[in-house]
Amino acid sequence: SGVEHLLGHGHERVAFIGGGNPLDRREAGWLEALLDAGRKAGPRIHAGFSPAEGYRAGRELLAQEPRTTAVFVSSDHQATGVLRACHEAGRSVPDDLAIVSFDDSSGAQYCWPALTTVRQPVHEMVADAIAQLLDDGENGTPSFRRYPTSLVVRQSCGCPRPD
Repeated sequence: SGVEHLLGHGHERVAFIGGGNPLDRREAGWLEALLDAGRKAGPRIHAGFSPAEGYRAGRELLAQEPRTTAVFVSSDHQATGVLRACHEAGRSVPDDLAIVSFDDSSGAQYCWPALTTVRQPVHEMVADAIAQLLDDGENGTPSFRRYPTSLVVRQSCGCPRPD
C-alpha cells in the first residue's frame, strides 16, 4: 500500500489528509497499515476532495509541530493542493514531506514532483456499476466487490526518477 511504501522509506510519522467519510476505506487503510507496522497514527486532517481543500489541509499540517515527514492523501486532487502549500512554505517534496496519494488521476504524473499514487481500476469499477444498474435486480441484491489497487511510483515519495 501507499502507507507501507512511505514506511519503507523510513518515515516514522505518517499523516493522513482525507475526506473523513466513515464509509471511505482510505483512512481505515492508513490507520491499519500504521498499526500493523507497530507505529502510532500521525496527524489526521479531514478535508473535502478538491485542490483548495488539500491546500488548506496542507497548510494546517505544515503548521503542526513536531514536523511530520510523510503524508498519505486520499485523492490526487487534494494532493495537488498539498504540493502548493509545501511550495509556498518553502518545504521540499519529498525531502521535507514525502507524499503518496490515491486515484492515479490523469494529472498525477504532471505535478512537480510527479505524485506517487495508488491506482484503482476505475474503468472496471464504472463498468461493474453500470452493469448493476442495468440489471434491475434480476440477479438478486447488488453485490459488494473489493477491487485490487496498485502503487504507481513516481517522485513525490522520495524514489528516484527512472531513467
